[in-house]
Amino acid sequence: MTHHRPALFAAVLALGRAASNIGDHWIQNDHWARVKAATDAKPVLMPAADPDAEPVAHGTRDGIKACAWHCLSVGLAA
Repeated sequence: MTHHRPALFAAVLALGRAASNIGDHWIQNDHWARVKAATDAKPVLMPAADPDAEPVAHGTRDGIKACAWHCLSVGLAA
């Protein structure tokens, strides 16, 4: 029974890495990727849909939401 542990570890590690890559490169969009780093001290400015409008500032709350959606997408990919 102990001979299967390395194979199980390798399979779980490979599945986790594959899910991470799928979440990072195929599911996550550019908006999530940029806003994940947002904090109230250092907000992330994203261009508004209207070119004449002011950029939209994203703070900590938006960063947490973007990170949660990213984690959920990785979990669903696994």
